[in-house]
Amino acid sequence: MTGYGEGIASKSGIIIQTEITSVNKKQLDIQLSLPKNLICFESDIQNQIKKMVSRGRINCSVKIISSSRPLVEVEINRPLLSSYEDAINEIAGKNNPKNDISLSTIITQPDIIQLKPVLSDNNLLNEILHKSLAKAISSLIKMKKKEGEELKFDICKRIEKLSNLVEIIDKRSPIVKKNYKKKLTSRLKSEGFEKLMNDERVLKEVALYGERSDITEEIVRIISHLKQMNSHLESKKSVGRALDFLCQELFREINTICSKADDLKIIKSAVTFKIELEKIREQSQNVE
Repeated sequence: MTGYGEGIASKSGIIIQTEITSVNKKQLDIQLSLPKNLICFESDIQNQIKKMVSRGRINCSVKIISSSRPLVEVEINRPLLSSYEDAINEIAGKNNPKNDISLSTIITQPDIIQLKPVLSDNNLLNEILHKSLAKAISSLIKMKKKEGEELKFDICKRIEKLSNLVEIIDKRSPIVKKNYKKKLTSRLKSEGFEKLMNDERVLKEVALYGERSDITEEIVRIISHLKQMNSHLESKKSVGRALDFLCQELFREINTICSKADDLKIIKSAVTFKIELEKIREQSQNVE
């Protein structure tokens, strides 16, 4: 599910801003962007997000947007500077006797000047960060809930369509069983086995094959799965994975019906059923 949240918190002159975005993904994937002063809180931030979010690609950006105290200090990497100077002097001695290499050339070399985080009160930073992150997550969830309500409405409509299709299939199922026995009996007669039609063993075999075409069990399970779907959609808990599982089971049952039922109307209804079910499956992968 998609969403955006922002939170700002401040104390003792320090202001922290947190922004969170969420896009659709089947699993939970958290990406953090933190200033050096807050890297030590990376694990805490991830845990706080995991408590409230179970799916999606989450991008969380945290910034210290204002502070009355310095958060970094400039530090010179003197050993590296000395090495650069020695190398430059060596080059200059061979190629540039005047050695007119400027100071600006030296200090722009990589890692000569470094910004080092100033040791701050971690308890204070953690308190401000926690409040800022909590506000951002709350805002994110509020937006995701709106999308969730729309998804729920769409899925419920499709479940109703599936229920209607199952009802059509259920009404046709007794006809399938009779037609299967009728076709099998007709085939035996056409192959010259008419005299055996009164044989009790043959009649039992015909009845057995007729039972194999029965789709009552599949219909009962489909109805049960659809009821469970509706029940999960009313739940306040995370339901995405449960819906995924039920979609898989529904596909299994409707495919079995297609393989058993030698009836054009049932197959037509089953194909329509699978089309609607695929749309539910796609939606369910975005649902938490």
